[in-house]
Amino acid sequence: MEHPNPGDGPDVIMKSDLRPEDAERSLHLQQMEQMLAKVQQSDQKMAELMGHAERMHNMMAEANARAERAEAQARTLAEKLEELRVGPSGALDVVMPPVVSRSGMERQEVPQDELYEAGDEGDPDEEAEIENVQATLLPANLAGIHFRRTIIGAGPVLRLKDVPTRSNAPTSAIPTTANLNLPGGNVGTSSEMNVSRTEKYGAPKSREFKLPPQRFTTPDRTARLASVRNVMNKFFDIAKDADVLFKPQADETEVEAFENDEGPGPTPPYLPDWFNIKGAWNHALLLLFMEEYAKQYTIENEEDQDVISKMFMDRLFRLRKNIKHVKRRAGETNTQLSQRYLAMHARVLREQRRNSRRNETFETRSRITVQNRMAQRGEAKDSWEHLDSILETLGAGGMSSDESELDSDGRKVYYVKGMSWRRKTLTARMIIIDRDRNITTAYNNTRPGNPPRLRKRRNNPTDTARNALPGLPINFYDRNWYSQLTDRQKKEIRAVPAVELFEIVS
Repeated sequence: MEHPNPGDGPDVIMKSDLRPEDAERSLHLQQMEQMLAKVQQSDQKMAELMGHAERMHNMMAEANARAERAEAQARTLAEKLEELRVGPSGALDVVMPPVVSRSGMERQEVPQDELYEAGDEGDPDEEAEIENVQATLLPANLAGIHFRRTIIGAGPVLRLKDVPTRSNAPTSAIPTTANLNLPGGNVGTSSEMNVSRTEKYGAPKSREFKLPPQRFTTPDRTARLASVRNVMNKFFDIAKDADVLFKPQADETEVEAFENDEGPGPTPPYLPDWFNIKGAWNHALLLLFMEEYAKQYTIENEEDQDVISKMFMDRLFRLRKNIKHVKRRAGETNTQLSQRYLAMHARVLREQRRNSRRNETFETRSRITVQNRMAQRGEAKDSWEHLDSILETLGAGGMSSDESELDSDGRKVYYVKGMSWRRKTLTARMIIIDRDRNITTAYNNTRPGNPPRLRKRRNNPTDTARNALPGLPINFYDRNWYSQLTDRQKKEIRAVPAVELFEIVS
């Protein structure tokens, strides 16, 4: 490389030849040029950032537009489902957008900015990374999706075997509640019963707090009960119900003599005859009680007199019940008496729990049949109408009881008791109804509320101690069991004519 010769021309000025003020001016110009270059670089970076921000804004706008379209599709789908009442048999399982679960917290969606770490401003892979994250968060296509929110939908689609379809069959061929004569006599028409069951079981079970059922009473009745109790306490010389336990029994000789018209009857102190609560001795006590009552209170008419008499006898029945429960047996100690009473109380509570479970089973099955009857179409609707009519005819009394036990894993299970009087094919229909119960949510989690009971059936189950339910169609009873009844027992059963039971297939 050739170096300039200082003597080649007068235009080349050596730095050493510059004056101090010129050198200062030159340095200042260099600094200004450097600052201007930095400003230009900053403007360039700012332009890049603005372009990046604009791209991010466009991406967010596109995501919001997609979300709005998805919401519109969801609303349209909900309206169509409401119009068509699509049943659970057409439900589809879908994979929801990814959800990040945190330890110790409920499942929740994590904000977008926590799913990834933003790169540097100049990172060329940042845009691609954001696009990948956005792609994973795209809203799902809700068309055709049915979220299972009701209790129905777990079983297969049903139809009646060898039964003409609704389109080419007369109305009478389709089994309805009108074909079944319900026990109890005057229960209304089939349309009235269907409306009542639809209102009660057609909607999901409400979880709102409800007051317990209140006993029917009026201020006049309450005052009358208090007056009867007051006079009875003075009449029998007691202060409370428990005091009657320390009173002796009426002399059996005097009671027998009075019943044979050979004795004077009850005399003070008055003692009831607990062995024959409806006998002549207690009737004489009732007449004496009415005389004492009339001395303190006014008896307005004959109807009022009948009400007071019934209150007197009802309390006698309750007092006798207390005596039977805690009456000391021969040679029984206080400890043995207490243990026997506690065992009896535990048995009563166990029977009450059993009855509550049986009523709950009937209500759960009614919700399944009624809601399927409302949701299904065609042959499936006919099947559920038939099952609902059978269930309504059986009622809560026709449901099997169960007894609780612990299995080998320590879990409480309920073994279903047998009902020898009920037709075996009815049990198969109850199993079909139970199979359709949906116990999970759309996320495949356990439904809220108390978990369903685990009911199991044994090959040789323990037979229930309850009597057969009277007033059912004759083909609802087991043929062998019914054939062994006497004429008197058959008369007490009051079986009605048989109804047609169709076979259900899936």
